Amino acid sequence: MRGRFLGDLMMVLVVPLVLMVLSAFVLAVVLAQGWGLHTIFE
Repeated sequence: MRGRFLGDLMMVLVVPLVLMVLSAFVLAVVLAQGWGLHTIFE
């Protein structure tokens, strides 16, 4: 029971963190392309 509770707590904490990191990465890529910095990745 305790293990399942900790698992649910980890999901509640990890999911928003992962979403925030992914959104920040996408935003960085979009900004980089907007500024013409995408040539660095090619």
